[in-house]
Amino acid sequence: MAKRTSMRGMGADAFFQPSAASIQSDASKTVSQQGSEAGVRLVKATFYLTPEHIMTLEQVRLKRKQRGEKVDKSALVREAINYLTGELASQ
Repeated sequence: MAKRTSMRGMGADAFFQPSAASIQSDASKTVSQQGSEAGVRLVKATFYLTPEHIMTLEQVRLKRKQRGEKVDKSALVREAINYLTGELASQ
């Protein structure tokens, strides 16, 4: 979460300048995630999965962690999308 900008000394101007929150919507917020590929712009998104899908995703993450890989669930979802679209085979 970003640190709040101080409004001290702004007077009435504090009420008439657009806030950073209103300029950029949460749905398209660019995030910096640890372990992400260098130089790749990530966008926050929400999806609904069944409890079984969540459990499977966690099991895959844990198996990879046991092999010494650092991987998060978001990276696994990106990998699955690449696999489904055939992009993984071309790499």
